[in-house]
Amino acid sequence: MRSRKGNVDACGFQSYAAVLQRAHALYHHSSSTRDWSARIFILSSVLRNAIAPTVLHHTLAILNVPATPSPDTQTEVLERYIDRYLQAGSLLEFPADAAAMTALRRLYSRISYFVDYCSRAMRALATKPDG
Repeated sequence: MRSRKGNVDACGFQSYAAVLQRAHALYHHSSSTRDWSARIFILSSVLRNAIAPTVLHHTLAILNVPATPSPDTQTEVLERYIDRYLQAGSLLEFPADAAAMTALRRLYSRISYFVDYCSRAMRALATKPDG
């Protein structure tokens, strides 16, 4: 369910349309100079401000799951990663390149769609979501 105030829903997601509209305006403002570093800076700023901090932590955790060199070390590597992810106040690396930021944006879009879909389904069933 979207609230009118700040276009933020119950899970901390900002209206995707509002984020895209703001990013589009900023992106095209910098396109006249063809300055790619400015575009990446704008995209990074929009993503950091559009996604709630707790949600950002979880999405970065998904994107930063380490690749394991072999099945023998997979369990050990993933256990260390999960321990680091679950530590309070742990900082996960924010993407620095356009491809990784695009992956973050796509993941955010999918999660936002899923949350909206579940909210609509709960309302259709005449139940309230927990939380």
